Amino acid sequence: MQPINTSMPKPIAAIVALSLACGLTACGNNHLTCNDDEAKKEVLEVIHSHIDKVGGFDSRIKPHLGKRYLSNVSTTESDKELGRYSCTATYNYEFKKKTRTVQISYELKYLEDQKKSQASVSVQPVKTDYFVADAGG
Repeated sequence: MQPINTSMPKPIAAIVALSLACGLTACGNNHLTCNDDEAKKEVLEVIHSHIDKVGGFDSRIKPHLGKRYLSNVSTTESDKELGRYSCTATYNYEFKKKTRTVQISYELKYLEDQKKSQASVSVQPVKTDYFVADAGG
């Protein structure tokens, strides 16, 4: 009598392992986390949409701007099940060829009806620093 082969064929084992991993990590959801590229892109869009509306920005500040990006991203609080995250980061920007940094905080929340995450950002520290930089500070 031959022994029964109880091992799974490799392709099926891989699918089972992937399904299990997805089940445990909510694979396939649209919840963004603090350091996701898409989340950082949305945070920058929120900041820039507010800053670009400030009087004097186009004429005094915008011509002197270079790269603008986030670094040192950190999750300060999270509720993975609900898709809510509180985050901090360093907002970096070049102004008159010098890099300046501002500490910011932002929130990510999952909008169930739209099946996507939304960022809200405290933009006042960035606005203030732009005008301090423009004044020579």
